Amino acid sequence: MGWTKEQQQAIDLDNKNILVSAAAGSGKTAVLVERVVSHLLRPLGENRPEAEKPWSVDELLVVTFTKAAAAEMSDRIGQRLQKAIAQELENTPPNKALISRLQRQIILLAGASISTIDSFCQSIIKNNFADIDLDPRFRVANENELILLQQEILDEIFENRYAQGDALLEEFGEKYGTDRGDYQLYNIVLKLHDQSRNQPFPEHWLRQLVEAYSPVDEKKAPKKYLQDYTLWWQMIYSGLQQHMAKAMAAREKFYLLVEQVDEPKTRAKYDERLDRIDSILNGINEALDKDWQDIYDAFRVLDYKETKFINMPGGKLDIDPDLREAIKNANDGVKIAVEQMRKDFVLDPEDIMLEDLAKLYHDAEAIVELVLEFNQAYRAAKKERNIIDYGDYSEVKNMNTDDKINFSSGKVTINNSADKLYYEGIMENVQIPWKVDISYKLDGKEYSPKDIAGKSGALKMEIKITKNDSAKEGFFDNYALQTV
Repeated sequence: MGWTKEQQQAIDLDNKNILVSAAAGSGKTAVLVERVVSHLLRPLGENRPEAEKPWSVDELLVVTFTKAAAAEMSDRIGQRLQKAIAQELENTPPNKALISRLQRQIILLAGASISTIDSFCQSIIKNNFADIDLDPRFRVANENELILLQQEILDEIFENRYAQGDALLEEFGEKYGTDRGDYQLYNIVLKLHDQSRNQPFPEHWLRQLVEAYSPVDEKKAPKKYLQDYTLWWQMIYSGLQQHMAKAMAAREKFYLLVEQVDEPKTRAKYDERLDRIDSILNGINEALDKDWQDIYDAFRVLDYKETKFINMPGGKLDIDPDLREAIKNANDGVKIAVEQMRKDFVLDPEDIMLEDLAKLYHDAEAIVELVLEFNQAYRAAKKERNIIDYGDYSEVKNMNTDDKINFSSGKVTINNSADKLYYEGIMENVQIPWKVDISYKLDGKEYSPKDIAGKSGALKMEIKITKNDSAKEGFFDNYALQTV
């Protein structure tokens, strides 16, 4: 297959990070396969630089969006390796070392990390379950199961808080709840929960949301102006600037269309309206660099006949009908942008907005506390559903700290002071999850352990380990047996 210059570059580049961007159907998968295979086929050599040595497929991570794509990628790499072996076998003499290495790559391919991102993440968790305090038998819950679990936890949290007479929640519920129940509040909690999970530090992110509404600054001094609410002021100012850009673009379109009007009387009518547009927009623009009261006053001109937008001229005009309609639409574009600015950001004077922000602080405090409580309960509930301690211990011993282990009814609990806990448990009258059969042969003849004692010759021991179906479920899959 012939490659373009860019494709060949993506195949060959080494010792640096590369980003390949290409449209669908442009051959990205084929290029990636060729990149992998070409590096697997590199010749060995003691004097070759490290960057030029052949790759091994078990050292690669290839992530795809779908399982089908991962399977296709693995299949393509396997086919190319088989083809390379076949081609080498046709050489006289064939390179046996290369063939052996490629055959090994095909074997390793079955366990290579070529998967979707979620499958790769699951493998990381399963391979490190002991370090993250998670049962290795964890499973990915289906969506319906999680919805029911979330509903159950929220019901319990809200019922407990109402039973305790939580005034903050009751006030919050009156504002944002409905006559049909607290489901609207549930949705707010779940939405913030989902957003917080996308943050590196969820709890810190949630608490920062509350601080954005706080009526005092970092030095506990009262916030006297809207600009003191840094986050809110940035959002408001950015929103005003974006709408202002739309209004100015519509104004420019209006101006260019009016320039096409030739008849003097008609042109004079449109020029009057253009002047009013400029007066309004210039007033807002100048106010954006001043205080909130100036911004608020700049929009109040829209309330008075003498200063608001002038309606388009009616009656018979000496103008092309299509041009007249286009001018009207451009004028509407300016009005819509300005009115949307006012509706979204400039409804009230500064003192009322400051009062509203202070009230919202208590609402934000209430909802964030609910989200934090939900996060903790939800995490505990998910953990509880797949944690199990295998076997009944007759004795449990802490191996790495002085913390006391509480052991009751087969359950081990501890408030551990270290990052990790290692403990030893002694189990009695418990079937291990493996069946171990050992056979002995001396000079090719099988003996029992009793009969082989004291004899000499060539000894061969065979150990056969199989699953013991009588043992507790899950033990065989999650614990390793080491034989020496």
